[in-house]
Amino acid sequence: MSVRSRGLALLLVLGLWGCRDASRSTIGVAMGTDGVAAARLAAADVNAAGGIGGDSLRLRVTEMEAVAAAQRAIRVADSLASDPAVVAVVGHSNSAASLAASQIYNARQLAHVAPTTTAPLFSKAGPYSFRLVPDDRRQADFLVAEIVRSGARRVAVVYVNDDYGRALQLAVRAQLDRHATPVVYEAPYLEPGDSAQLAVVARAAANARPDLLVWLGRPPQLARVLATLRPLRPALPVLGSDAVDLGPVYEQPARFSLVRFVRFVDPAGPAPSLQAFRARFVAASGHEPTAEALLAYDATMLLAAAMRDGARTRAAVRDWLADVGSARPAHQGISGPIAFDSAGDANRPLRLAEVRPDGVRAVSNP
Repeated sequence: MSVRSRGLALLLVLGLWGCRDASRSTIGVAMGTDGVAAARLAAADVNAAGGIGGDSLRLRVTEMEAVAAAQRAIRVADSLASDPAVVAVVGHSNSAASLAASQIYNARQLAHVAPTTTAPLFSKAGPYSFRLVPDDRRQADFLVAEIVRSGARRVAVVYVNDDYGRALQLAVRAQLDRHATPVVYEAPYLEPGDSAQLAVVARAAANARPDLLVWLGRPPQLARVLATLRPLRPALPVLGSDAVDLGPVYEQPARFSLVRFVRFVDPAGPAPSLQAFRARFVAASGHEPTAEALLAYDATMLLAAAMRDGARTRAAVRDWLADVGSARPAHQGISGPIAFDSAGDANRPLRLAEVRPDGVRAVSNP
């Protein structure tokens, strides 16, 4: 064989291998630590059950911090969208990141399922954007109903100054105004958060003498605020948004004792599939699964179901997802049934949890 012939043969082999590699069933994952761990458990379950048409389900993972910056989310989204093997994405790790990345995914026609994104604007991100939770307008209704039920007369509100926190703060404030509930203190904070700044916020909140602190942010900063606040107002109740439902609360519950917060699913629910996942996740991570973990698992399994059902291109996956709950039955996830409305939103009941020194417990909804 001539050198030219050998070269052509090599190019043909490489071309065939490249086509084979591009046709593999690959899901991109851009989530925090818990979400990545759960997606890997889902992939292992899919492959143990035969994979996708005889091919192994593969994950292309980028672990994102809980407060992933929009700029990094755009870079990750561009990288995933440029990979022809990736037919869908589970991500991103917060509302700001999901909103930024959605621009890339919709422009490149790559479906993504955001497990915990709640920003109302995400409903308008485009036809390739889906999420597994209701938006912050529903959460604001839930939070304010709990505030009214608690009998609080004076409320302090502290929120993270990003797309998530600002949108939720506006929705909560509008509802509080409708109920004529005075907001005696209100302040944003920046992440990752300066300890001195957070101490100032805590002291100012305490001096305003609220009956309840509403926290619309994440656990690391809440822990620092509580360290200053508790000695000043030891009995002040705290009501947190869904952003509190992250690993630190489950790993160090004593730091968040008696904080109540919104969550989308109860990891200790009675469903056998949920309990089996919980046991495996605890064994792998050493702590209870968060909403991010449960919903990332369900998002991965949902996309695997689409591919098993013959949706092996990006467009086909998007069309399959758009039909879930309408032209096709709701998908039964471990977090509950998943059905999308015309905006790509999956509505589910909101729940309340309370942190105690020995762990997180469900609170019966009124």
